[in-house]
Amino acid sequence: MLWFSTAGAAAPIPVLVFEKRIPTSIEPYGAVDSMLQRLAPSLSLVLRFTQDSTLFTPDSLKPYRIIVWNNVMRNVLSGPQQAAFQAYMEAGGGYLGFHAAATNRRLWPWYVDDFLGGDNYAQDHIAWGTSSIYADTVARAGRALGASHPIMEGVPSVLPHYGEWYWWNPNPADNPAITVLQWYQPRPVDKAWPAALPLSWCREYGSGPRKGRMFYTQASHESALYREAWYQGMAGNAMKWVSQTGANTGLPKPRPLATGDAGMPASFYSLDGRRWDWRSATESRDCGQGCLRFLRP
Repeated sequence: MLWFSTAGAAAPIPVLVFEKRIPTSIEPYGAVDSMLQRLAPSLSLVLRFTQDSTLFTPDSLKPYRIIVWNNVMRNVLSGPQQAAFQAYMEAGGGYLGFHAAATNRRLWPWYVDDFLGGDNYAQDHIAWGTSSIYADTVARAGRALGASHPIMEGVPSVLPHYGEWYWWNPNPADNPAITVLQWYQPRPVDKAWPAALPLSWCREYGSGPRKGRMFYTQASHESALYREAWYQGMAGNAMKWVSQTGANTGLPKPRPLATGDAGMPASFYSLDGRRWDWRSATESRDCGQGCLRFLRP
């Protein structure tokens, strides 16, 4: 168990980072932890890192404004621990889930069907490849426009991406309580995949005067992504939103994109002002732990 605090003048935000690990897993636990530590000074976060599921009791969870599920896979909580987390969210708690936090294998019905709204339900419904990430800009009856959500402020509307894809069951896009923030467009190589799948989404949960808030993103298995300015900006916005301490982190507006073939951006500017150009698969390079980068500054 590790405490990390760089809280400044603003009121500190206590965050429990839960990362119950499977010994054989290669999920990017460390990349998420490092990103949260980089965000902590500007957001006044007080981070507590733990793999200890016994902390999931009503009294132990109560002090935290946010609980982060850092690639928590399958069902790692007992019945009473599950009930404590559900009560925490119903009482106005905040949740951030990263990547494998949606690989419950349908072992916890409330978490999958009622709360998170999506699950990567079978190992053979995972694939790797290039895709386009799009902000949610299509108006649908009864649905909030994801691109206009405070979490998306400063996030480019189109991004190239290489990574792991999840096939959802249930599909969060079918849940009217969920606001899809980003979609991705797989480029299938070995099976028929849907034309578009939700990548990041959020919702309010509960019926009390202060509703709980959750944010989840499936991006990404690739450790390098957690160092990208746009991704850190989105995560920072999400921390503010779920903690109900502010709408956003005051990130700058993105610069316009130049669209290339097949709707992919030929180039774009990340939030720190760097220009990136699309790389073809033949130009890809290894950047550690099986990560292929199709971008170059």
